[in-house]
Amino acid sequence: MAYVTIPSLPSGTALTGLEQFEAVQSATSVKLTATQIKTFTSTQPNFTVDDGVTNGVTNVVTITHSTTGTPAIGIGTGLAFATESLSGVQTSSVIQSVSTDLTAPNEAFDVVVRTLGGTLTEVARITSTKRLGVGTASPATAVQAVTDDANNNTVTEVIRATHTTSGVPGAGIGTAIGFQTETAAGNNELGATLSAVTTSVSSGAEDFQLAVNLMSSGAAVAEVARFTQDKKLGIGTSTPGAAIEAVVDDASTNAISSAGRFSHTTSGTPAVGIGTAIDFQTETTSGTNKLGGAIYTTATAVTLGSENFDMGLAVMQQGVASTEVMRLKSGTATETARVGINTTTPAVTLQPVLNDTATNTVSSMLRLTHTTSGVPAIGIGNSIELETETSNGVNEIGVVLSSVATAVTLASEAFDFVIATMSAGAAATEKLRVGDFITSAVPLGVGTTADTIGWLHIAAGTATRAPFDWDPGTLLTTTFQGAQEFDGTSMYFSPQALQRGLIPSMQTYQLGADYTANGAITTTQTLFNKAVSVAASTRYAYELNFTVTNTAATAKTFQYALAGTATLAAHDYESIAMFAASAVTPTASTLMQNRITSGFATLVSISAASGAAAGAFVLRIRGTFDILAGGQGTVNFQFGLTAVGTVVTVIAGSNAQVWPLSPISAITTDTSIGSWA
Repeated sequence: MAYVTIPSLPSGTALTGLEQFEAVQSATSVKLTATQIKTFTSTQPNFTVDDGVTNGVTNVVTITHSTTGTPAIGIGTGLAFATESLSGVQTSSVIQSVSTDLTAPNEAFDVVVRTLGGTLTEVARITSTKRLGVGTASPATAVQAVTDDANNNTVTEVIRATHTTSGVPGAGIGTAIGFQTETAAGNNELGATLSAVTTSVSSGAEDFQLAVNLMSSGAAVAEVARFTQDKKLGIGTSTPGAAIEAVVDDASTNAISSAGRFSHTTSGTPAVGIGTAIDFQTETTSGTNKLGGAIYTTATAVTLGSENFDMGLAVMQQGVASTEVMRLKSGTATETARVGINTTTPAVTLQPVLNDTATNTVSSMLRLTHTTSGVPAIGIGNSIELETETSNGVNEIGVVLSSVATAVTLASEAFDFVIATMSAGAAATEKLRVGDFITSAVPLGVGTTADTIGWLHIAAGTATRAPFDWDPGTLLTTTFQGAQEFDGTSMYFSPQALQRGLIPSMQTYQLGADYTANGAITTTQTLFNKAVSVAASTRYAYELNFTVTNTAATAKTFQYALAGTATLAAHDYESIAMFAASAVTPTASTLMQNRITSGFATLVSISAASGAAAGAFVLRIRGTFDILAGGQGTVNFQFGLTAVGTVVTVIAGSNAQVWPLSPISAITTDTSIGSWA
């Protein structure tokens, strides 16, 4: 049974029209005509329903709007609220049910709230599509609030969520908005929250931070990002140390994880030169920001599957932005990646380019610095290692360039430059050292550690390789000035462009205490027979010196010739033998001499006028010979001595010396210094 109770009616009020009440026992309803309801002026009518429903909703009042015409979209039923104002009774608010679709069975109605603000205007709507619009009649989302005010250059707060507490507020109190989604039939999960969290609640000094919390792998929502009150953004951290700090915490222990990504897409067709940049801008004067630098990638190839990108670094210089100062150039099928400093087209793995105002001084292009947490001492230094792949997958440090301190006393420091190379697969060892030419006693060692005796210490060579070789291969046929060439046998130098000088390389052969192979010479024998290797098309010079003793004052005959396998083109010599016991001025009885200028290889006897003297005498022979083209081989210097009935012995120190003058084809004059060939 439904009841309508009207506590009291004002004096003189009477109900008119149809019957006052209509009670229907079979239904819970009470009907009053509109005219009857309008006559109620009681301020507190009560509508009461007493039924058997215990867990459902019962409509206590039903307000019905029917029409004598044809219903159309927009028809509805409303409940108006009127209030007396200074100007009379005004309808202040209206709650309406307004139709938006009357087509059966798809009828739809919105609930509209209108309020009086000068005019009765809609302020909120609940649509049949389960959307709430505040300030809009057509909400585009489940909840949409629209504010229309006079502000045109400031932010207007549209929605506010408030959290109060019955306790004492403390740091950490805050307000959150939750985002819940159905993840399975009948299962809703709180997938995200947006929280405003206090970090300080001190009156007048309150601080708030905004945290983003997300669900991951079914676990309760946890913080993933935070905006702090000091204008910092932390991603993966609640305490960012910079304006933006991204922290990746994953299971990777030996791989790189990306902590940020910047993407550039285009509505056109990508082409070479497209790229992505990160700009760095700084305020340089009050209110003026300048683009001070940028890091960017730029495509050098965009063919699908063969894309290449360079990375560049640009900075502002002299007020001009985007001046590239470094480029990391990607590798291709034919070259490896390269680094260019002040060049966009590095030609080698690392190419720094320096452009300054220096015109006649050296500019430093690279500096490597070594510092120590200890006390610097002799031997400290730094090095550059040059490593090369010597077999598949095997890299070896072939060369090490080092700067090594030899003195560390302040203002008296000294350094050596050391080159170490690998030999026979062993670790690189020192092969060259350049020291201090001013104060050091060991400035340069080649192939060996420098000693304490000379400025230059060169290691010994081998049977097939000279330790020191100057041989550009062009000096003898090209006009150089100030050049030098050592061809293994002679040193050539060019004091002037059209002249050359020669320092022969002399080979010396020395006899022992006596010529033990022949014993004491008592008859005509070959005294010395030395086979010397000679080259084709070359002119040689030689000098032979011997000291011979005999005990008898008898006449003697000296024999000399050139033999061997080489073919001589010419041969001339001069021979002199003089007794040591004679006066300074030789006489006919103490001197044997001869000069031959024609080619020959037969023993020729040389005798003194009398030759009768006892004691020691000296033999000296000087000469030159030419070897034909293709006539290389050996030359033997042969000596014989006839002594009658006495013992003749060669004294220690006797020697033969041979040296090449020059290739015959290069000789245009009869001197070692002359016009160029």
